[in-house]
Amino acid sequence: MCCATTRNRTEAHRTTARSASKHSAEGDSSSVGAPVLYESTPSLENLVGKFEHKVEYGNAVTSFNQIRPGTLHNTNGGYLVLDAERLLQKPFAWEALKRALGDDAIRIESVNQLLNMTYSVSLEPQPVPLKVKVVLLGSRLLIRLLDTLSCSLMLVGADKAAD
Repeated sequence: MCCATTRNRTEAHRTTARSASKHSAEGDSSSVGAPVLYESTPSLENLVGKFEHKVEYGNAVTSFNQIRPGTLHNTNGGYLVLDAERLLQKPFAWEALKRALGDDAIRIESVNQLLNMTYSVSLEPQPVPLKVKVVLLGSRLLIRLLDTLSCSLMLVGADKAAD
């Protein structure tokens, strides 16, 4: 039940981001500002996108119609909010986020490609230019640790205001 609720919230946030960017692309004056999105499950595929496959005659096949965008695509030009602890728990997610922010481009990568386990030729779409601000939520200790580990990123700490 908990996982389904989290998945539904994530999909709702993604839908909101898509509709916000769609309206701003069309010049809709009712939508003001940049898209803001919270990704509750910051896995590699959720951040940078993925290639979906279908099986035909025992072979995994994909096409350009089966490329799915990630959260970075949906928040391009806006703000992405991530829980730092959840981000670090997902394999390859932190490295992919640093790579995308450092290169100012989103490259769709799969775990198989990162581990050099790809046995067949797959699609390799052009990188998408990236302009996004990432907000990491976490304890002061965790944010300081990430700051020391990633020299190229600028991490700014903020304390919650006392009531």
